[in-house]
Amino acid sequence: MPTHNPQPMTEGAMLSLAGSALRKIDRKGRRGTTLVTFDEIEAMAALIDCLGAGHLCLAALDERGRG
Repeated sequence: MPTHNPQPMTEGAMLSLAGSALRKIDRKGRRGTTLVTFDEIEAMAALIDCLGAGHLCLAALDERGRG
């Protein structure tokens, strides 16, 4: 069942969801990555882009030949 929310993500929600994902990974390591939700992943991606690092991530991907 999809959990996609058509409403724009607020800054507070983005930070909270990204923080939740980080906490899972910090506490459980690799196991924590399997517990991260799609919403948390989207929030982390949005945060990376909002912080201005999105283009750097995409350039690094292209350099590795995986784009």
